[in-house]
Amino acid sequence: MSAHEEEYVARLESLLAGLQRDAAESQRELVESQQQRAEAARNGELGRDWQDVQRRIDAGQATLNGVFSGEDDSPAARRLLDLSQQNISRMAEEMPIELQEEVAETQAEIALLGRGGIAPTTPILPPDPDDPLAPPAPPTDGPGPA
Repeated sequence: MSAHEEEYVARLESLLAGLQRDAAESQRELVESQQQRAEAARNGELGRDWQDVQRRIDAGQATLNGVFSGEDDSPAARRLLDLSQQNISRMAEEMPIELQEEVAETQAEIALLGRGGIAPTTPILPPDPDDPLAPPAPPTDGPGPA
């Protein structure tokens, strides 16, 4: 392996380690947030519909995914889904146009991935000038960083 390749492998390994740490922290925060929401729902702090749905979740008769995907057709789940959709629509209307466009692009990429397609990606590594199959580097407007 060349020094160039070793440098990129080391950078990728460092990036991967950082992403793994971030993912673990995000997972801990998500679990804590879900536990707090569930407890508030059980106590009725989020309203009767949330309390009913949480009771069904605790009994193994429902899931949050089922509620918000529309699979759960209980009256309380339907009302929570409707309210969620209204809130999302209202937030989307209040978003700056640039952000609306970015959200639409992201949603299109997610939909494409969900159908087994390949979403456009940004390459992680720059082209290797020694690789005969690498695309040509784009022209520069002058000397770049050394």
